[in-house]
Amino acid sequence: MKLFKTPQAINLWKIFSFLILFMVIDTVTAFFGLGIVLILKYFKLVSIFNAPTLILLELIIRYGLAFILFIWVNRFYMKQRFFFKPVFPFKNQAYPLLFAIIIILIYIFTVNLGILKYDANNVSFFMFSLGSAILEEYGFRGIVFPKVMQVVKGSSFRKLMFGITISGVLFGLIHFQNIFYQPFLVTFQQVMGAIPFGILMAVLYARTSTILIPMLFHFVSDFNSYFTTNSFFAGAYL
Repeated sequence: MKLFKTPQAINLWKIFSFLILFMVIDTVTAFFGLGIVLILKYFKLVSIFNAPTLILLELIIRYGLAFILFIWVNRFYMKQRFFFKPVFPFKNQAYPLLFAIIIILIYIFTVNLGILKYDANNVSFFMFSLGSAILEEYGFRGIVFPKVMQVVKGSSFRKLMFGITISGVLFGLIHFQNIFYQPFLVTFQQVMGAIPFGILMAVLYARTSTILIPMLFHFVSDFNSYFTTNSFFAGAYL
């Protein structure tokens, strides 16, 4: 498995310090995007835009900046290699996966929306889902998962099981940061839903050796949840 071929120079502190950086970057970029939009509104530079379009602009600024910072942190601090090329034959397994994802997206647009058309609010949902999926998979399956495996001693199977489980639990626990703007019970439900979801995404990454598959599944899961409830804070907020 390609994930086992990464360097072993890692410790627990480095993993937890990355988790702290993840939360800080996620929070700071969110406020930065909101701040830019508020400044533009204050100077009446965006008066022609409606509320959903402003949300879309905020999300583009937020996730664009966050992704740049995460790449920088990984390059100079975590130094974790990413894998994009799948280990399985593309025609035999990847095509059916991609076809299933396309069918699900068509279902979301036609059944949940009723019609397929451009709408700033719909595009905001799309951007929020895509941004969350890319950044969270980049951070947790791309970095935390293999780094945990490097810390664990023992057989390859032991490393894999601990990596999958611990990275999934950490992924769930980090959702407790949502408690600052919603009730505890809702946050707790999100955490409980995010843990098995994180474990499943780690299994997909380990099985396929490409970060693109968990990113796609994560995106579809969030996209469907947001459209089903018509809220950014839907489902497990994965």
